[in-house]
Amino acid sequence: MTASAKTFSARRALAAALSAALLACAWPLAASSADFPTKPLRIIIGFAAGGGADTNLRQIAAGLSTDLGQPVVVENRPGAGGIIAAQVVSAAPADGYTLLFASTALAVHSSKAQPTIDIRKRFVPVLLTGTVNYVVYVPLSLPVKNMRELITYAKAHPGQMNYASVGVGSAGHLGFEVLKHMVGIEATHVPFKSTSETSLAVATGTVQIGIDPPTAVMPLADAGKLRIIAIASPKRSPLYPNLPSFEEAGINDLEIASWVGILAPAGTPQPAVRRVNEGLNVAVKKPETTAALQRAGYHIIAGPPEELTRHLDREIPQFARIIRENNIEVE
Repeated sequence: MTASAKTFSARRALAAALSAALLACAWPLAASSADFPTKPLRIIIGFAAGGGADTNLRQIAAGLSTDLGQPVVVENRPGAGGIIAAQVVSAAPADGYTLLFASTALAVHSSKAQPTIDIRKRFVPVLLTGTVNYVVYVPLSLPVKNMRELITYAKAHPGQMNYASVGVGSAGHLGFEVLKHMVGIEATHVPFKSTSETSLAVATGTVQIGIDPPTAVMPLADAGKLRIIAIASPKRSPLYPNLPSFEEAGINDLEIASWVGILAPAGTPQPAVRRVNEGLNVAVKKPETTAALQRAGYHIIAGPPEELTRHLDREIPQFARIIRENNIEVE
């Protein structure tokens, strides 16, 4: 055999060996993707048990469990605005069995110049469950009935207006800062720890303006303790058709809302992501789950993982710009 023939033969043998090795590695992955899931799943949530987010997630998890044929355990890891839960999931194996219940707070945190955890780098989207448009509300003692009147009143009383949100860097805080610049009013931010505190502060007239999810405000509005003057969206919400939209007040291209969804650790195989996404879509669209989410004020999005990808790609740069331009110190 010539030297060239021997070299060719050696190359063929090496190629065959490499092909066999690759097939051996790929076979378990292919088999596991087809069989996924073969054991229970966990969804980690950064909120305490018993709250609205936890209750809604447990209902979704039950539907997901039925569709996947495996138990789905909800595990509460509250604290640090969801960062603790995100760190737990980020450190878990990227196999589709550990998921994160995510919300706007993590997108805001990822908008910082040096975030502790950047959800676009450390996770892959699975599902954008839905969004909640906030409402703007005022005390009954404030002589305004709609957004146009509020803007006129605020311009006539510079330095005398303040507004409440559930904390520095919250969706309400960032959104209202944008609104102030758009309509040319002054208002000082007063952060609170909960929506019950913000709504009470507005109802008593301690604060002149509130910006919160509608379900946090409706009980006091229905009791005649405060006045909701707009929903922070371009169009009226089918869930609250009697609330005027921002566009009706001449405020265009502004929406103040929060979202919830599901993420998986970066590197999770796409077949597993797709299978969980399919199961979550089935779960969210069950009539009883849809009704529960809508009662909580959610406009259901669902659909493929790319819905959440597009949402984050649009939202995080917007938050980063608002934080930078207004010198906001997000925790």
